[in-house]
Amino acid sequence: AIVLAKVDLASASAECPAARMRRQVHRTRSNLGFLDGSGGGRPLDIAALHWPICLDVPEGEEAAAAVRKRAWRALESLVDEGCVRSLGVSNFDEKMLDEVLAYARIPPVVNEIEFSPACLQTELVRKCAARNVAAVGYSPYGNCWLSKYYPAFVPWGRTNLLGHDAVLEIAGELRCTAAQVLLAWSLRHGVIPIPKSTRAHRVAESAGAITIVLSDAQAARLDLLNDARRGTVASCEAHARIIASDDYEWQAT
Repeated sequence: AIVLAKVDLASASAECPAARMRRQVHRTRSNLGFLDGSGGGRPLDIAALHWPICLDVPEGEEAAAAVRKRAWRALESLVDEGCVRSLGVSNFDEKMLDEVLAYARIPPVVNEIEFSPACLQTELVRKCAARNVAAVGYSPYGNCWLSKYYPAFVPWGRTNLLGHDAVLEIAGELRCTAAQVLLAWSLRHGVIPIPKSTRAHRVAESAGAITIVLSDAQAARLDLLNDARRGTVASCEAHARIIASDDYEWQAT
């Protein structure tokens, strides 16, 4: 199993970016029981920047870029010290990815993005592959946290593809579950899906998706479910609007 831990950004006025990275990585390793008595122990497999924006207050792009760079330098030091094996990013578009790659001594190995037939980001996946960055897809069943918790900030509604007619029809054709169809579809697109479950039978079901092979026609039917309004750029813009709203309350991490 790979242990990937998220670390998030805050403005430099809230906390030193380098100190913030160290604190969050140390806390995660401690919570997981990875630390030994001497401060060593098992490293995290991957530490990934959760969002490219500061989550406490609205920040201009120049200030946010400076925070990202200072945070990345600190994460690289944590790799040098054996606290983390590899680094990654999440919700980074092509521009943000290139920004990090321009100064990274240790480049990111993954970019975790939303990916499902409802959020078909094939161009971003290709851009990641061209930069030797693996695309990891969250919300593989189409559920979007923004439309669930902040529906007023996005133009799309809640989506659950597990019950979609096209998905169910293909599941019947392949004699598998709807979840396996969607996970196999992501794998076909070169994306590593990360379904969420704490139930053993669901985990086993998800693993079975690697044996499912969709035909070109079946994959094309699912591709048609894409909502062009969704994607990494749209999500970051919506998240920034949420942070700038009067009702936003930052839960410090």
